[in-house]
Amino acid sequence: MFIVIEGPDGVGKSTVVNYITNNCSAAQAYSPFDTEYGSLVKKLLSQKCSQDMMLSTKIELMSRVIISAYEEIVSAKRNNEIIIMDRWIPSFFVYQKVLLNNDARHIFDQYFDYHNGTFVKPDFTIYLTAPINELEKRLGTRERFDILDAYAVRNMKSILSGYQHFIDNYENQDKYIVYENTNDLNTLLEEITSLVNSLIFI
Repeated sequence: MFIVIEGPDGVGKSTVVNYITNNCSAAQAYSPFDTEYGSLVKKLLSQKCSQDMMLSTKIELMSRVIISAYEEIVSAKRNNEIIIMDRWIPSFFVYQKVLLNNDARHIFDQYFDYHNGTFVKPDFTIYLTAPINELEKRLGTRERFDILDAYAVRNMKSILSGYQHFIDNYENQDKYIVYENTNDLNTLLEEITSLVNSLIFI
């Protein structure tokens, strides 16, 4: 079983993933940035020098993060593990699209459509969302507010519309759900964990 938790920075994905894995002994948490290559790329992109990096280079780096995580997912699925993934293809799609100017987006669309069939598809995707002002507030109070967080704050409206675009154009209606993470976090965590347990034990 391969379940993905998706949504913009500050929406609470890591909190949800940690809660699920702490309350479901069969579940294992994964992230594309957990691989050795992924952690190096995340560290690189969070540094100031990345601002001068060509967009094509950033897209190539992120593509390889997905590829490096792909092998781990295939291995885990082969061993019948319950995979709870913090981010997957939707985030790759959304954040790369936001990076690009209007003239370059059609090139990325062609790239994504060509490779989309080769990506490991999750059995179910849980999208988290919240109002823009709430997301910006959460990011602004992070202890380690880095360049990636600043980028998310500046582009949050486009990021949220990007996730909606992905849902509208690429998601299977029976394979996802959207939760709004606003006030009652405990209730949300219990609802999502209950859903995950129902998916696991179908």
